Amino acid sequence: MTRFSAHIRPTKDQNGCSPSTSSRIQDSFIRSYIKKLKASHDWVVISYHGGEEYTFVPMPSRVSLLNKYKQWGADIIIAHHPHVVQGYLLTNTNAIFYSLGNFIFDIPQHYSFDGTDESVIINIEFQKRSFRFVPLFTKMDRVRGNLYQLEFNSKFHDLNFANLSKDWQKDCYRIVFNRPSTLNIDTNPTAAAIFSSSCSISKILKYAFYPRSYITLFRIIFRSPNFRPVFIAALIFALRSTFSKIDSDFNLEND
Repeated sequence: MTRFSAHIRPTKDQNGCSPSTSSRIQDSFIRSYIKKLKASHDWVVISYHGGEEYTFVPMPSRVSLLNKYKQWGADIIIAHHPHVVQGYLLTNTNAIFYSLGNFIFDIPQHYSFDGTDESVIINIEFQKRSFRFVPLFTKMDRVRGNLYQLEFNSKFHDLNFANLSKDWQKDCYRIVFNRPSTLNIDTNPTAAAIFSSSCSISKILKYAFYPRSYITLFRIIFRSPNFRPVFIAALIFALRSTFSKIDSDFNLEND
């Protein structure tokens, strides 16, 4: 197994670490290394760590990145970091598993997020020119400290990316605005009113001049870089829903 690093490239005697996804130099290096491996191996498997947290829908930019690795020649990509189970993309010759969940990574910060007690273990069987995988679904019992097997997990399925951006934003909204947590903006009654089904311009203006709102937003945005894109996507969905509701009400009044 070889690990890549932005600062430490792998050598004969030393592994590296995962790179950032923004450098063209790193992309060039990874692409050339995948090509090199493809020339001398039957299968190239990438274990990728990075991206968003807690969403059941993978972040569009991470979907694009992993698809790029697949196009460069990676056969199997197993990703992790969201702490919850996500779906997969499967073809006859390739597979991308976007997140296998949390396994036994059990810390209090995760407790208020749905799905952080669930995981998938993937058993991949390789032939010369084909492969198959068998999933094993698990769930943590946080009270007794046990791990037990599930029959299935509804989040683990072949994904349809036809509406990826909208699905991603909607799921981010679920995490940020519909989750009982100290980080949830719904703990702010004014914010909760804004993002309800009865949104109005007056409520948005009231929220804008509510000091606690900015404190809450600051904590969410800067608490974790990994949570930042989730919050931004949730806000976009909330604003779109708000103005869509306003536009719908306006049209009804004119009819």
